[in-house]
Amino acid sequence: MGFFKGVTLRYRAQRIADAFSKLRSEQFDSTVRCIELRPDLPIVIRQRTLGGDADRALKGYQLLLAAAFFARHPGHIAESAFEEFGRNLSVAVIGSVDDRVLDFLNEFRQHIGDLSQQLVSVAFPIAQYIAGEPDAMAATIVAQLLPIFSVNSQIVVASVFGDRESVKGLESEMQAIRQSLTGA
Repeated sequence: MGFFKGVTLRYRAQRIADAFSKLRSEQFDSTVRCIELRPDLPIVIRQRTLGGDADRALKGYQLLLAAAFFARHPGHIAESAFEEFGRNLSVAVIGSVDDRVLDFLNEFRQHIGDLSQQLVSVAFPIAQYIAGEPDAMAATIVAQLLPIFSVNSQIVVASVFGDRESVKGLESEMQAIRQSLTGA
């Protein structure tokens, strides 16, 4: 691979990672707000700032979402450069080596054919981080909001690669998700 091609891929990986970081924070904040809006549920919020296993789980999920996006859109990265790009993206998203993020990624990968189970697997560590203990009601709220996070993460990847067609399709998907959540 040429020097400039490698630089371009690292630059794109970093752009994706930067946007992913912002999305994780926004998702976590939205989730906490949604839990707060449900005073009828006995969920005690112990963590209001993204960190720990909640951040690790969201990072692992974003890496899985990015890989799935590239599998559906193989023209964005040459096959010969895919492995290098994957390493660049992982380093940019994870930062220093964090085996727990990779553990989450591998766990979520096991449920690739079962979206419901995958969402539950992602939701539980986030809910546990927020509540300070396992909480099925908090996990339900987290899981209900994850499709928005999923689509937004894919929009980031498509945007960084200038894939307007995919962005447009994902925006339509986002609209449908929002309608299903709000009932409007």
